[in-house]
Amino acid sequence: MCGNEPDFFYTRGRLLFEETRYRDAVSDFTKVIELCDYHSSDYYRGGAHIFRADAYVRLKEFDKAKADCKHVKDDKPIWTDKLRTRADILADCVVKGS
Repeated sequence: MCGNEPDFFYTRGRLLFEETRYRDAVSDFTKVIELCDYHSSDYYRGGAHIFRADAYVRLKEFDKAKADCKHVKDDKPIWTDKLRTRADILADCVVKGS
């Protein structure tokens, strides 16, 4: 795997998420965000944050999920295992975190 190409980590992170390997997916999406900083590119950033936030919800790490949501645009839905928005993630943090 190319060590400085975010696409590879993003794709693998999505596959790990699909396999419910949320901790491993978080690791890959964290790497994607680091590489976005390295390349000064936001192309994968929003998707990585919402996938990572959704993974954090499933890991019951709601504060981390909320922190990721700060980097997600309100109008940017993405398909994780269902169509998800920032509002969906934040709502899950309230409902499941109660």
